[in-house]
Amino acid sequence: MRIPPSLKCHLLRTQPLLLPLLRANRSLSAARSELRWLTEHFRGRPHFSRRLAAACLARAHYAVPLQYILGSQPFGCGLDIRCRRGVLIPRWETEEWGIRLARHVRQAHEFFSGNEDSSSTSTFTVLDICTGSGCVALLMAQELVAVPGKTVAVSAFDVSPTAIALAKENLVRNAAHLPPSSSVCFKIADLFQYHIPMHTIADLVVANPPYISLEHYTSRAHTARSVRVHEPKLALVGGVEFYTAIFDIAWRAGAGAIVSELADEEQFLDICDALLDVYDNKFICGAMRDTAGNVRTIVAYRADRPEWAHMRDLFDVS
Repeated sequence: MRIPPSLKCHLLRTQPLLLPLLRANRSLSAARSELRWLTEHFRGRPHFSRRLAAACLARAHYAVPLQYILGSQPFGCGLDIRCRRGVLIPRWETEEWGIRLARHVRQAHEFFSGNEDSSSTSTFTVLDICTGSGCVALLMAQELVAVPGKTVAVSAFDVSPTAIALAKENLVRNAAHLPPSSSVCFKIADLFQYHIPMHTIADLVVANPPYISLEHYTSRAHTARSVRVHEPKLALVGGVEFYTAIFDIAWRAGAGAIVSELADEEQFLDICDALLDVYDNKFICGAMRDTAGNVRTIVAYRADRPEWAHMRDLFDVS
């Protein structure tokens, strides 16, 4: 943002560390919040003043993401997701659709009704594709609380060993926030070469694949410098091919529903066109918007699985 000379002079006299943070943010209030978080983070540590000043300068001059400096990002209800270079930082948009999805499924799906006759299985299985830091997998385990006598099993994978190592750390770090009826496991696997173990059945598939086009990735207007410079390109750049692979895995695993993050409404329509060519109306698809009004996820359920028809209630676009 452009900083008026009068404000710049005022900050230099009164709060000089706000000036570099203001360059890294869009508003003075956001810069003040960052300074407060950074101060709390470094308070009590050796060389407090030097570390705090270095962090503020790193934000301004090198666009280092705040989460990499603080080391974590709050997520869900009390989850604290550790963040590290080489792994995508959890976004508020992902947290938002994850909570909305999980709470809807918990309320609407027969497995969670408590009626003994409502489901023939004792385990509800979630498959999380392109898990990254593990934030979505842990959120599903946290929110999808099973009734007594039943369990929720979340299986997650990513092609990046760095991401899976961090996801396992986050599982240990957040174990106290997960219900005893849930289990989470992480493994390394390639989306495009994924082998489904024999007898594996997934009830729900969730995903946050790379979905930014190379053109948008290299554009300053579409992708922030901090993202391009510091976050892994592997987790960012992708297209429709990821979604056709996700739906292929979901189909082979017998999943009843799929929810995956995406870029925008145009990409949603492109994905629907690609799915129509392959599955010929075997999935009923819609999309959810985020609170900013942007199409953020594709939501789909199998046309031959009426127990999943409630997913239509999540459609903001159809």
